[in-house]
This record gives sequence, C-alpha cells and structure tokens, in this order.
Amino acid sequence: MDERRKLLLAGAEESRELFIVEKKGISYSLMNGSPEEEKESLSGFAASLRILKNGQMGFSWTNNRGALSALESEAGRMMFDAGSWGWQIALSDETAPPAVDIYDHKGLDFDSASIWEELQSMEKKARERDSRIKKCLSASFSGGTSKLSIANSSGKNVTAERTGFSEGLLLVAESGAEVQMGGSYNSGCFREDIDRERIIDEAVDDAVSQFEATGLDSGLMNVFLPPQTACVFLSIIEGWFCADEFLEGRVPSSWKEGTSVGSKLLTVIDDGTIPRLSGSMPFDSEGVAAKRHKIIDKGVFCEFLTDFRTAGLLGRKSTGSAVRGVSSLPQPGFFNLFIEKGSDEISSLLGDGEILRVDEIIGTHLVDPQTARFSFGARGRLYKNGKMIKSVRGITISGGLLEFLHSIKGVGNDLKFYSAQGSPSLLVGDMQVSGE
Repeated sequence: MDERRKLLLAGAEESRELFIVEKKGISYSLMNGSPEEEKESLSGFAASLRILKNGQMGFSWTNNRGALSALESEAGRMMFDAGSWGWQIALSDETAPPAVDIYDHKGLDFDSASIWEELQSMEKKARERDSRIKKCLSASFSGGTSKLSIANSSGKNVTAERTGFSEGLLLVAESGAEVQMGGSYNSGCFREDIDRERIIDEAVDDAVSQFEATGLDSGLMNVFLPPQTACVFLSIIEGWFCADEFLEGRVPSSWKEGTSVGSKLLTVIDDGTIPRLSGSMPFDSEGVAAKRHKIIDKGVFCEFLTDFRTAGLLGRKSTGSAVRGVSSLPQPGFFNLFIEKGSDEISSLLGDGEILRVDEIIGTHLVDPQTARFSFGARGRLYKNGKMIKSVRGITISGGLLEFLHSIKGVGNDLKFYSAQGSPSLLVGDMQVSGE
C-alpha cells in the first residue's frame, strides 16, 4: 500500500489529514549589468500530518521525502488538547473545487541566456527613462512551480499545481550630491503577464521623485494613495476580516458583521478563482473549494472569513479561507485580497485643490490593535489643482483606521495587484499631516 495512504488509515474515533507541498524553481539576480546570482532557490518538499483522536490532536511535519513513515509516531507523541480550541479536520463535501487557470506550461520554457538578456534590457530601459538613473542595485527574476496535495480520512483528496513568476527592479538615482533609491516589482502565475514596462516606470518614478524633497506645514489634508501605498493600508487592517482575530478579541469593538465600517465607495473582495493571479487556487489549505467573498460591500462589513475550526466555534460553515505553512496549523486568511476598482480618473482625484500624494509609509508595525490609532512616517509629493508642486519628506500622517475607512472620498479605476494583494488609487479626506 502507498505510504501516503497508510498514514491516512484511522480508527473509528480518529481522523487524519496529510498536507504536502512540493516546490521547484530558480531565481536570477543582476547587478549593474552583470549576472550576480543564479540559484535553485525554491526547490523543496515538505509534509505534515494531523491526527485528531479522543479530543486531542497530534501534529508533526518533515521536509524529508523519505521520512513520511515517521510522521505517525511523532504526531502520536505530541498529542495536545484540541476540544477547547475547536480543532477539527475538514469533512469531505459535495462542492468540487473550481477549475482555475494557474499553470503556465509555456512560461516554464526558458533558459538562463534569455533571462539575463531580459534583465539587462530592463536596466538599460530604466537608464534611458531618466539620465539621473546611475546604478541598478538589482534586477531580479524568479520562476517555478508549487504543488499542493491535501488528503484526509474523511475522503477528501485534492491536488493542484500552480506556476509563479516574479520580476523586480531596484535603482539608484543621482542628482548633484543627492542620491536616492527606488524600486518596483510585479508577479503572477503566467510569465507573459509580468508587466516589465510598469516595473521600469514605477521604479524610475519612485527614485527620481524624491529629489529636492522638503518638509510640509502641519494640518488636515486630502491624501492620495497610489495602488501600492493603498495596499499597505489594506494589509494593516486585513486581520479584522478573519474570524480568529475576532474570537481572540483583536478587532475593534465596533467591527461587527452587517454594520457600516467605511465609505460607501469601499468594497473589499477576496477571491481564489480569478485566473492567472498569484494567490489563486481551486481550494484552501484544508481542501475546501475556493470562492469569491465580498468582505466589505459598499462600506458594510459582510462576514468574517473562517477556516474549519473557527467556523465550528461560530456555528457556521467554513468560508474556505484556510491558509497555512507546512509547519503550522490552519488559520483564516486570503487568496487574492483587493479593493474593488472605482470609476474615478487619476487626474480627477489629484485635480481639486491641495492633495498630498503618499508614496511610502514607515512604521506600520506600530499600529495599536486595541485603539486602531496609527502614526506613520511618510514621504510623497504635494499637488495643487493636478500639478505637482514639490516632493516632501520627513512628515507624519496619523489618525484612526476606522475614521480612515469612512473618509475615503474617491476610488480610482486603476486597480493593480502586488503579489496576492491589490488596490486602485484612493483619495482620503481630512487626514492629519504633521511636518518636521
């Protein structure tokens, strides 16, 4: 009998789950026009086993393909109380995982010579965009495959394989004695979807926009967040969407299902079924079919995302939102989390009065989860009636995250994804900005 099947044999009062991830890939890094590194950086195998028996759960894992047989005894030795935490192993269900286009056979057909040529071309184009670009600290490419297999003693047995590609650029710009750095990246399941022109444009703009930056007077301002910065704010609040954070008291007391939590312009979605995106998969990390979830719909918080454990504690079905690493247990998370695009042109968002465009924020880890207050260092650009006036640095933006969501007054039509997270540009009213 196959070794994997043996591990799933369970007694009458027992359930088991086998979770396996197999990866294979390669990465390249170019520095100042010269190949710096080529390595098999993504290759590997890892597996874990969960055993649930008599109110206890055992868990073990290995990255040794030849050590699967040892998982059973190790999990049995490491049993702990599962009942009070609500741990469960997902039952087999009638919903078949959707077909999702996430494997690029053509994109895997590449050789080292072609990759080095593409990276050198990116660096050359960046220098041609602006004469102030003097160095390329890194032009990078990675590509490979990831195979996920989940089987349990309840009859669930699913497998999916996904390709992934990523390219990035980190530049140095010089103007007189002033030196600035800027970068960008792009990723996806299909190599042909990597937008190199976007990477170049964003990296160059990020670097040269910082020259001659000055301070700013303190006060309330309308703030423009381009997609990448808006994604940072989305990542700060994403924990509020997950049932485990709610159950453990780590969401604001006013954050409740069915209540208004933001502007009517704000809709947030998580979707694992979108073709070709980095976070797409036909099922979650417990084998439950992926779905499209509206988390916030026109400002109203719809529902917490759950895995099998948190769904049981809340007395509902799993939303199919489990995520995990091989060495960790499942918890609610995301496939492709994004703010839905709006109808506003960028020119209109920047075109009325003084607008502070925030290109980078610093110190996001300092958000107080209890009060939802924030105070971030920032840099960016000041616009007046659609025209850039100056670059700014050394400023602080502060306020409350709940007020931030309600103050969104414009949503752009320029949705962009950075890995598995996306957002259009946002215009947020009356944010507190403090100068030096």
